[in-house]
Amino acid sequence: MLHQEWFQTFWARNYDALTVVSVLQNVQMDVDKTRKWVDGQLRHGTSTSTDYKGVREACDALWQKNPRSEACLVDCLIEILFYDPADRLKYRRDALMQLIIEEPPGHLNFTVVSAMGVTGGGIANFSLSEIFDII
Repeated sequence: MLHQEWFQTFWARNYDALTVVSVLQNVQMDVDKTRKWVDGQLRHGTSTSTDYKGVREACDALWQKNPRSEACLVDCLIEILFYDPADRLKYRRDALMQLIIEEPPGHLNFTVVSAMGVTGGGIANFSLSEIFDII
């Protein structure tokens, strides 16, 4: 499955979306000098994207945790983090990139559903059992 093109494409999209969300959260929490870095990139970066709708310099409203500010910040980060204009356009249109999901504080109650034997040799295959013991 890891060699399937659809899976590799999804993996890359997911990785890039997680990168954007990670930078977004660092900026919102004012970690290190990420706000200063974003502001510098917006002011002095050379944007070639015609589809960019974000700001050209940072302001306090950009760091706020509300849907409008986050949408603008995501657009800014796509502009800053991705060099290729085709990638920028692709990610602006990608619903996965637009998902900004912050986990609520506290304990989460969820269920893991697995079908290990379906692809790995039937009931005799317990290759992932150690992982589930950790969870």
